[in-house]
Amino acid sequence: MRHFLLFFTLATYAQTTPVAGIFHDGRGALRSLQGTEGAWVAPILVPSGVVSAGYSGKTLWYKTESELHVISGEEIVVPAPAGPVVAKFNETGDLSEIYFASGERARWLGRGLEFVESVDEVPSLPEDLGPGRLLIRRDGVLYAWSPGSAPVLVPLAEIPSFQLFSRADEAELPVGSAFLMPPSPVGESSTARFRIRNPTTNPITINRLSIDPSPFKTFDQFYPPALIPSGGHADFSVRFSPTEAGDVASTLWINDLQVKLQGGTVAATSVEILDDSVWKPLVSPFDLGTVERRTTLTRRLRITPDAPPTLAGTGFTLAVSDSEWLISVYSDTARTLSGTIQVANRTFNLKATFTEFPLPRPSIQPSSGTLTSGLQQKIVLQFAEPAKATVLGLLKLVFTPRSSSLGDDPAIAFLPRMERSVNFRLNEGSTVAEFGGSDFVLLQTGSTAGTIALTVDLGGLAEHASYRIDPAPIAISATKASTSHSSAEVLLTGVDNTRTTDKIAFTFFHKDGHTVLPGRQEVDVSSSFKNYFETSATGTFQLRATFSVTGDLTALGGVDVEITNSQGVTKSGRLPLN
Repeated sequence: MRHFLLFFTLATYAQTTPVAGIFHDGRGALRSLQGTEGAWVAPILVPSGVVSAGYSGKTLWYKTESELHVISGEEIVVPAPAGPVVAKFNETGDLSEIYFASGERARWLGRGLEFVESVDEVPSLPEDLGPGRLLIRRDGVLYAWSPGSAPVLVPLAEIPSFQLFSRADEAELPVGSAFLMPPSPVGESSTARFRIRNPTTNPITINRLSIDPSPFKTFDQFYPPALIPSGGHADFSVRFSPTEAGDVASTLWINDLQVKLQGGTVAATSVEILDDSVWKPLVSPFDLGTVERRTTLTRRLRITPDAPPTLAGTGFTLAVSDSEWLISVYSDTARTLSGTIQVANRTFNLKATFTEFPLPRPSIQPSSGTLTSGLQQKIVLQFAEPAKATVLGLLKLVFTPRSSSLGDDPAIAFLPRMERSVNFRLNEGSTVAEFGGSDFVLLQTGSTAGTIALTVDLGGLAEHASYRIDPAPIAISATKASTSHSSAEVLLTGVDNTRTTDKIAFTFFHKDGHTVLPGRQEVDVSSSFKNYFETSATGTFQLRATFSVTGDLTALGGVDVEITNSQGVTKSGRLPLN
């Protein structure tokens, strides 16, 4: 508990500084009487809220408005009737009996109160200051008295061992018995910053930091009890917020140090800003607005009566134009900038937001307009307008086969690395994306019917395009027919994106155009192609057909090939025999 820690910090310190007693000073504080008689000091243990106290040397009790604190090895806190109390210690120094201002009476049982019959009149009991000492109060002056000796004055103000400074920028100015706050208009505020320094070789405890009720308030502060090490410091600030015109004064307390705070009001300076073509009072904080980066945000300011403002903040500049001031803010990057403008002791916090340039919308443009199987097509990314800054993006590909039985087709990918995602760069001022130095990327469309989905991912902006690869008759991409000795051979390369090849037919012709007997020869190849497609995971194939020939090979002129799948028949045309 806080007060327990304060007390026993003192008990440790008492090894070198004798503690003569602990008492309530009549001003709301609990103090310790330290040192030797005639050279006593009375540092604060509890700065406020104490209405009664007593100390036997073994047990300390003190009363706040609604609680009783008892410390004897540990601190016990119990609820108690309101107001001051008087109490008795027994012969062993333990708390025994308490009388409350209401007439209620209670016994202390070690960890709590036992209320007994009330009394009509609260007895007048001596105040126990410490072992063998009583506290005597006369006309607001306190004395320590031991039976058989004369009363000794108890000092209520310890000599500060710290130094108090006011802070202006980086300068520190000593504070005397009074301090004049900057004036402020009614309804507004002014501030001052302070620093407590410890120039001694011992740590200092600050048990009290407060201001008497007034328009002066502390903020940005530490909270007592606070220990300031040797050579260290602690900071706090004071805000003056007058509610009516005139001068006002109050007292700042730091332990027993008293500083008279003084403040006065001034006529408010009118500060207006042009907002949506309307002059409006400037308030704090104020949002100047949002623009794209590399754009200068400018706002007009009017001050009546004229007073020179001071502007601070990264990217903020101030200029005068006729009877107005111009606030300008600029940023090369996307971010929020903060600044302050000070006018006649009034400070306004400002904010300006700079966003990233809007990204131009891309258009995915295949070189042929559509996509079909078995091709390598250029893909161009065309943007609606020139980029205002260089940005990086990603072009991604997803393939979905027309039928699950077809499976994926790894040949559908971007070249040359056979990838399904490729990086691109859109340079500042350009409308076409760059793929590794080229203004296009090659897309290999594979050999499977289905859907190719392309997605442009550009800094959170996504653009999609889907291309259907329809089932088609077999596409023949290469042919060769030749003769050798007593045979003829046909080589045929093709793509079946349905993977349903089932028939192939050959018709040979003489050089004079007549059909070579036995004429058209048709072969069922469905089983062979099915096995091939299932193991190859592609619709691309190469067929080699060999025919035995009797007679004069030189009379052969050519061959026609017909190959069939579920989508129809594809004819090769007349292939010359070489």
